[in-house]
Amino acid sequence: MTGSIDDAEDIAQQTFMKAFAKLSMFRGECSFSTWLVSIAMNEARMWKRKQARCREMPVFHVFAEDESAPAFDVADLRPDPESLYGTRERGALLSANLNQLRPATRAALELCDLQEQSTRRTALLLGITVSAVKSRRSRGRAELRAKLGCHMSPAQQCRKSDGPQAFSS
Repeated sequence: MTGSIDDAEDIAQQTFMKAFAKLSMFRGECSFSTWLVSIAMNEARMWKRKQARCREMPVFHVFAEDESAPAFDVADLRPDPESLYGTRERGALLSANLNQLRPATRAALELCDLQEQSTRRTALLLGITVSAVKSRRSRGRAELRAKLGCHMSPAQQCRKSDGPQAFSS
């Protein structure tokens, strides 16, 4: 399916890794080899789809003596300094305002939204009900939205009272 031994070996390796990771999902309704072949076929199809989207140019090309190699213009995918600074600034602003919330509200937001705990797990950790966690998260998000709304979206203008001095900790 790939036309290349190297690509076929990569797909075979991906197949075995996926099969090992999903071994507990094998239900035994078909033979193991059938299940493994179906994973391999799906991996090969995904590889083909990926190849269709990707346009590659051979880097090593044989040129005639009088022919010069084409110049490759590779884009720098790293974020620019301005966006890095903006990300850090928004993070500091969010952190400062998060610290201004009531401790119970802040704890619910930190566990659910920052540490990605489930609502049920957060309720167990805090010793409260699931509905109380949902209420605290909703209230905390609303407070943060009110405080940070004009700072997080450049299209909105802040009122004078919302200036930086209102957010100092």
